[in-house]
Parts: sequence; structure tokens; C-alpha cells
Amino acid sequence: MDMYIKCGFLKYSEYIFQNMSQKDLVTWNCMISGYGSHGNCIEALSLFNEMKNSGIKPDDVTFLSLISSCNHAGLVDEGYKIFQSMRAEHGVEPKMEHYVNIVDLFGRAGRLDDAYNFVKSMTIEPDRSVWLSLLCASRTHLNVGLGELAAHYLLKLEPDRGSNYVQLLHMYGDAELWEKAANIRATMKEKGLEKTPGCSWIELRDKVDVFFSGDSSSMRTVEIYEILHSIGKHMEKEGGDSEIMETI
Repeated sequence: MDMYIKCGFLKYSEYIFQNMSQKDLVTWNCMISGYGSHGNCIEALSLFNEMKNSGIKPDDVTFLSLISSCNHAGLVDEGYKIFQSMRAEHGVEPKMEHYVNIVDLFGRAGRLDDAYNFVKSMTIEPDRSVWLSLLCASRTHLNVGLGELAAHYLLKLEPDRGSNYVQLLHMYGDAELWEKAANIRATMKEKGLEKTPGCSWIELRDKVDVFFSGDSSSMRTVEIYEILHSIGKHMEKEGGDSEIMETI
């Protein structure tokens, strides 16, 4: 089931699930997560109700899948109700991942006051991911004041992580606060911080090579780009995604 879901063949997973003689918590969670990851939030919620009616008790994985599904579907109130039901109705203690998803849920919808009030009401100490989610939402909706507050707590937790400063820098840039952006750049330079660039891996003859965008430092650069070119041609022949092919 999980293999078919990850390969995009949701119908095959549905067929297997529906024809199982016995379904346990793992199989229910797998199918609920599958619906959510494919954007079928209503089906995920419906299956959750079936699961409860069948006598299977949900766990923290179940709720994480449901909240994430509501998040990507924009069902803010529904997602928050599910979170509230965890402890109150099912005796499941929320973990940090659930809190982060709710902050992101409110943040994506532009409900930044709700997001911040939720953080303040947390029964566990917010970690980096919570403050980073709030900072990113503040940047998206250009709420500089809240973004600075989130950055303050984020940098208290991780004062030497370059990517934290980069998020704050981008927020100032989006808001055209160039003097504040310059101050962040100066701080990063003073601390010797820089954002770690993204990288990719490719395996050639049982050896893994790591390379960055536009990188030509590897002794096997020619082989790497020949293989990438070949992959791109194959995707084009098979009718692959045009944006991905342009990237390759």
C-alpha cells in the first residue's frame, strides 16, 4: 500500500485496503496518510470516521496525517478541531510535530494572531521548528513585528545557525527594510555565517558523488552531467514534466 501511494497509484492502494480481511492501526494510518498526501482531504477525514466506527483507536500518527491534510487543503478550522480532539476525546498527547503543523496551518491562512496565541498557549516549550514556522508565515504575510519576535526566540535557541538569519534577512528584503537587512548581513559576516547551499547526490559505478547547482569541482563532472542529460532526454521521450526537464 505504502509503495503504491508513494508511486502515485492511489487506486491500487484503495483496492488493497478495501479487500483486506483485517485492518489494523498501521493500515488505516497508511491509507489516511495516502489520501492526505494526494490532496484528498475529505476522503482522509471520512476514512478517519470509518476507522473510529470500526473500533480502532487513533494514535499520534493518525492525527499528524489528518492535520497535515487539512493544512494543505486550507481547512483551518477543521484542522484545529482535530488537534483539540486529540487529548480531549482520544487521550492522545500532542507532540511537537502537531504543534508545528497547527502554527503552519494558521500561518498559511494568514491568521497570524491565532498562530502566535496558539504558540503562547503551548503546554510544552516551543522548539526551533515552531518559531521558524511563525517567522516564515510572518515573512509571507509581511508582518515584520511578529517576524522579529519569532526571530528573537529562534536566535536565542540557535544563535549560530546561518539559515535563521537568512529567513530574517529575506523578510526585511521583502518589506524593503534595507537598513535592517544590511544590519543582518553585517551580523552574519561578523559571525562568519552563511547559508548552506542545497546539494544533490548521484551514484556512478557504486560511488556516490555530491554536487551543488552549477558545481564543476568534481573530477567526474563530465560523467555526472552526461547522465543528467540522458535522464532529461528519457523524460522528454516519456512525456515528463517540462519544468523538471528544463532544470535537468
